[in-house]
Amino acid sequence: MGKTSIFQNKLELFLFVIGIALSLLMFKTLMIHTDNTQLMDKVMQIKTTGEWIHHGNAATKMGALPGSFLTAVTAVPMMIWFSPYAACAVILLCHLLAYFFLRHIGYKLDTNFNPLLLVIFFWLNPWRVEQSELYNPGYLFLFSAIHLWSIYQLHVNPKSFWGSFWLAVGMGFCFQVHFSVLILGISFLYLFFAKKIKVNYLGLASGIFVIGLSLIPWFLQTMAHKETVLQPASDTFLGKNLVLVYPVIKAIIYFFRMGSVYFGRHIFSEITFDWITIVWLKTAIYYLFHGLKWVLALATLILSFRFFYSQYRTYKKEFKERPFIDHYLFSLFLGVVGAASLSPVEFNHWHFILCLPAILLFIALKPQGYFFKAWDKNKNLILATTAVVFIAWNIFASLGSRSHSYLNDYHRDFMKHYNVTSEAP
Repeated sequence: MGKTSIFQNKLELFLFVIGIALSLLMFKTLMIHTDNTQLMDKVMQIKTTGEWIHHGNAATKMGALPGSFLTAVTAVPMMIWFSPYAACAVILLCHLLAYFFLRHIGYKLDTNFNPLLLVIFFWLNPWRVEQSELYNPGYLFLFSAIHLWSIYQLHVNPKSFWGSFWLAVGMGFCFQVHFSVLILGISFLYLFFAKKIKVNYLGLASGIFVIGLSLIPWFLQTMAHKETVLQPASDTFLGKNLVLVYPVIKAIIYFFRMGSVYFGRHIFSEITFDWITIVWLKTAIYYLFHGLKWVLALATLILSFRFFYSQYRTYKKEFKERPFIDHYLFSLFLGVVGAASLSPVEFNHWHFILCLPAILLFIALKPQGYFFKAWDKNKNLILATTAVVFIAWNIFASLGSRSHSYLNDYHRDFMKHYNVTSEAP
């Protein structure tokens, strides 16, 4: 191994640790809100009454998510260590596993893959870091990575039992976390009918059987308590977004936004600098940041549109010769369009988390396609600038934004919210 490789490995590890620290900071400064308490309420009910709730968070206009998964991954760690940080640790674990899945697949797809690009473009990315929060979308990174890994297995090892098994298990538990799993379902169907993968039906059936077993408690509770049944709102219907058109267009734009720094408004337009006590300095940094962010957002959004559109044009012309990752990314795009069209609710940024890992891996695999000629001439400058911007952006968002404040202490606020007395962790 050469000196450059050793340096890159050490730099990757250094930035990886920084990414973990940024996630921990996000956990620490998080403000408790309804999405959090939906999970915490289940934990407190188990603690006070011993009764388990076998359904997940409320889904917009669709009743409650089925299954015990969310209750288990929240309650079990908090039974070991009674702190919301115990449940947050599981969220971080999902992110960690997703990173290593992507890193592994990156090398499978390209022997010259440089993981330094992945740690910067994905691990430090505010799109990823801001999801360090105790709510159901935070778990989705793992299911996204499992889906990509399983589909890849079925591509290189047609009819793989374990590829088929984990595909079914991953999508089945993802269904218990968020209904955006429909994106992955459409992605799978496209690749299957396009004959880019072949499934092992025994493996698929085995995975479905495991998921079926996990849903038995939910089914029994549903029979006893009708309020846990999936209940679409009366003013909604499948295909509503397709009729309205705009929500589908919005979903398509979000797909491209995931490849840019035009982040969700809670860490974009709603970042404050209240932690700076010197008035003139606070004002200067505020206007400097909010001015530069639009320049970066516009520039990277243009790059993202140009990159993915150029990939789409060549994808159509060279369908048979395209590498696996190109087919996979196109299948996700179709998944977004199909899911947005069928959905009865308008999509927002958290509905696209399942696409984010693959989108950023795609950019890490083809940086010269994203940055064009600038990549060959200024690769090191681009990587260094991106890392610095992402780290600073994450710190700013964690210290003061819609859901975060430097004054918050998530453990303390949790104890106060539920009137619990306990030593701080």
